[in-house]
Amino acid sequence: MWIVRINKRIDSLIIYLTEKDIFNYRLGIARTILALSTLLTLIANDDEVLFKTKTINLTDSFNNKDLFQNINFFSLFGFDHLYVAKFIAIIILLIVISGWRPRYVCLFHFWICVSFFNSVRLVEGGDQIASILTLLLVPVLLCDDRKWHWNKAKKKEDISFGNFEYLIANCFHIIIKLQICLLYFHAAIGKMPNQEWSNGTAVYYWFNDPIFGMSEWIRPILDPILANPIGVAMITWSSILLEVLLFMSILMSNRAKYFFLILGLTFHFFIIIIHGLISFFFAMSAGLLLYLWIDNEFGKIFFLEKFLIKKKQPIGCFENL
Repeated sequence: MWIVRINKRIDSLIIYLTEKDIFNYRLGIARTILALSTLLTLIANDDEVLFKTKTINLTDSFNNKDLFQNINFFSLFGFDHLYVAKFIAIIILLIVISGWRPRYVCLFHFWICVSFFNSVRLVEGGDQIASILTLLLVPVLLCDDRKWHWNKAKKKEDISFGNFEYLIANCFHIIIKLQICLLYFHAAIGKMPNQEWSNGTAVYYWFNDPIFGMSEWIRPILDPILANPIGVAMITWSSILLEVLLFMSILMSNRAKYFFLILGLTFHFFIIIIHGLISFFFAMSAGLLLYLWIDNEFGKIFFLEKFLIKKKQPIGCFENL
């Protein structure tokens, strides 16, 4: 009966989610890179350049009826003592990077990232991604009882119906995967109605933008390509194609995920070279590491393993993940 088969699948899925251990060094690397994104921005910029002026949100927040603005981390000491909040934020981010006690530090990491996103004068996509990922990582890391996020978690013996902490962590890890998956889907689909992206000329305008355009040192390399209509179109359309493939990689095999992880990291690294968006690179790199984790869980959860995995496995079998 198909109902029995579905019930077996659901039972196997629950057992799988209560046994799969994601608390390892790969999660630690993603956290470290994510914290590095915000840390570099704080260190490399002066307060007056980075944050809003005295007449805007920061000093008015204590008289503001908006609760969220009142608890902004960078408003705690006022604008005149902003350096105190900035110094504490840097210390906390260094602790995150070190990997010490992720269960206790994760809330402070989220607080800093979301406060930073709502306080700085100019924000980029990387700051928003960092605030979202740190929020989604909070339930995962509250279940992480390791002293250092570089170590492998100790397997717990008491599993009456699996490990409830693993269940929560794995469910939110899936939500993170879906978030990054939809991010690339939106990035690709959102470009298509635009005339410059559809006709293949968008990259020419972006590379020559007076604010976000390419640096002068790379012009001798890219100008000949941008002068060629075919070269411009190839770069423009290949960017959309890559984003579509990164969206689809959620259901791909392990080998394909390795390939698109490297391809995605390379893609965002070139964005640094051309546009100088360093914090965006680190935030997206952390997202890619969390997204393209080396497993086939989505293929199995949605019953597609026979199309995605060469080795045939019994129905409801999740042990080899």
